[in-house]
Amino acid sequence: MEFGEKVYKHSYRLWKDFIYHYCTYIELYNNFDLLKGDVEFWVYTTDAHFQMAIIRWCMIFGSDSNDTHWENLQLDKDKFKKRLLLELQITPEEWQRYWESMKDFRDKFVAHRSIEAIPSAPFFIIALKAVLCLENWVREELQTNTFEEKNKVIFYINSTRPLSEIMESSKKAIKNTILLLVDDNKKRKSILAGSMTKPKNKTL
Repeated sequence: MEFGEKVYKHSYRLWKDFIYHYCTYIELYNNFDLLKGDVEFWVYTTDAHFQMAIIRWCMIFGSDSNDTHWENLQLDKDKFKKRLLLELQITPEEWQRYWESMKDFRDKFVAHRSIEAIPSAPFFIIALKAVLCLENWVREELQTNTFEEKNKVIFYINSTRPLSEIMESSKKAIKNTILLLVDDNKKRKSILAGSMTKPKNKTL
């Protein structure tokens, strides 16, 4: 499969989906105790965004047999792997362990359910940095490499917003939405200040 506009569009949408589910999960998690209404509803909503972020990430970095796996962008795989490890400041072995933890959680808890042993929920910081690193690298590579339909693809890429911008605007929009659900002025100030709270009934 050659790199083209269609491949990038599918990839970009998944990157964007991951960012939105990640941001929503973080904001709901951090402000869980301030949310009005049924607690169980918010538990399920928060967990849904958590699990969707896991699914989207695995569509990008999971099995290389997936059409949407980053290697199917048909760019320099070794070059990206070196860039990824450098930006994450981890060893190949540490990346492998983290990759396995994400995929294991998706396989045994999110997409399927193991009754023998439920794996620990992974932290998102490496997952987030990996997606941002991939997007930045792809944009850079496409500006310097030549391939079929290059001009068309670059035009499309230049028309898309960087994930870092989407992340910041999503955080703001999600936080403003949460504010609509909070009556208490002190609680509203707490959300605006970005205070950290822990959900008492979190299932993950």
